[in-house]
Amino acid sequence: MNLLFLIKVIYFFAIAILLAILEIQIEGDQGWASKLPTWKPKAGSRLDKIFRKISGQKELTGYHTALMVFLLLVFHLVFIWNWHWTIWQELELLAMFVLFTQVWDFLWFILNPKFSLHKFNKDNVWWHKKWWGWMPLDYYLGIFSARCCFYRKPLS
Repeated sequence: MNLLFLIKVIYFFAIAILLAILEIQIEGDQGWASKLPTWKPKAGSRLDKIFRKISGQKELTGYHTALMVFLLLVFHLVFIWNWHWTIWQELELLAMFVLFTQVWDFLWFILNPKFSLHKFNKDNVWWHKKWWGWMPLDYYLGIFSARCCFYRKPLS
């Protein structure tokens, strides 16, 4: 196994674990910022409808918007420090970001003392609206889209 790849995977999981723990401290057992004093668009507004359509019916929150933008900026620091950007590197980075968000989300349930793995289901996790088997549909879509981004063979 490539040592650099192994280092990336370990780093990736370390950040996901720490972010999950931080978010557990912020949200407690109230997932998807449901009890946080955060901005939310007016129900039924154009922004609300668009976000719900692309997010599997999740509610847009200022908390999640700020956190996702911050994380995307952090992920893109490699381009600031290296100043070498290619479309393939961008696609790899986006694939890693999507996978990161899936792992981080899942770790929130595993590490949260108010949830745990046995409560990871559609009856207890209301903010994941669509499930397929034992995982939210979002996870499958995230894995599929990450695989599409990471596929480097040019189309002929």
